[in-house]
Amino acid sequence: MDPRERNKLRREKIEKNRQRFRIKVETFYKEFYPDKWEVARDLLFCKYSVNFKEFNVKLIEKYGDAFKNYKVGDVKVKTAKELQAERVRQAAILNGEISEEEEENNGLSACNNCGRSFAPDRIVKHEDICMKRAERNAAKKTNTMNVNSVVNQKDEVQEEEEEEEPTIEFTKEEQSEIEELEEQLRQLKMLKARKQQARK
Repeated sequence: MDPRERNKLRREKIEKNRQRFRIKVETFYKEFYPDKWEVARDLLFCKYSVNFKEFNVKLIEKYGDAFKNYKVGDVKVKTAKELQAERVRQAAILNGEISEEEEENNGLSACNNCGRSFAPDRIVKHEDICMKRAERNAAKKTNTMNVNSVVNQKDEVQEEEEEEEPTIEFTKEEQSEIEELEEQLRQLKMLKARKQQARK
């Protein structure tokens, strides 16, 4: 058998034993010592949550054979996933994230972001992914809006510059001088090009 599979089965067995013990303690206290159950529950879930065997020894020392021989009827032991889903569902109900109606609705919970319904053991993971996706989409949208606004601003600035650019009117004499200068510049460029060709 694969070591990982063996470890998984071992952990499941330990969890089943822990659940059976918790149910035994709860039913024992509620039947014989209901006023002491809250203190025992705190010890069971806080101090002895990992090492429940130590708590078993202490209870046998305190109550003797009454606790040792106490039998609980058929106990439905839940898997680790079912327990996790139940804890998530209870936390969601306490926080007001799930209403009683949603709880009764086949145990499915609606996502706060997209509104789709998921099983309680999947809703937390989905909401995490859904939230990240929504943030990414919002960031993309704001980036696009920022880029568009920058482009629009540049266009507006260019339009303003074009509008502000003054139109210069030359007299006939000035116009002829400009044309002469342009002709001289053309001739100089041609001479320069000829010299470069002669060097080659």
